[in-house]
Amino acid sequence: AADAFDAGDAAAYVAAARAFAAALAALGAAAGANIVPPAFDAPARAASAAGAAFLPSGAGGGDAAVWIGLAPPDPAFDATTSAHGFSPLRLDVDLRGVHILEVLDG
Repeated sequence: AADAFDAGDAAAYVAAARAFAAALAALGAAAGANIVPPAFDAPARAASAAGAAFLPSGAGGGDAAVWIGLAPPDPAFDATTSAHGFSPLRLDVDLRGVHILEVLDG
C-alpha cells in the first residue's frame, strides 16, 4: 500500500487495501480472534464488486470500518451495510487537514 501511495497509483492502493483485509481475516481465523467479524463478509464482497475495499478500521473487532475506493459508495452498498448492522459516517479528505469545525460546550 505504501508503494502504491508513493507512486500515486490509487487503483493499486485500493487493491492493497483489499489484500490487507483478506490478510486480517486470515490472521483472525488462525488466531481464533474475531478481527474481521462475519458481518463484514457481504459488504466486503459488495465493495470489491464496485472496485473498492471495505475493512475494519482501528483495533479490529468490527466497531468501525472504512470504505476505500475511487468513488463514494453507492446506495446499494449503503443498503448492504445497513442490513448487516452498520451505520454510515460520511467523511472526506480536506485540503486543510484536521481542524476544528465547532466547539461544543458541555
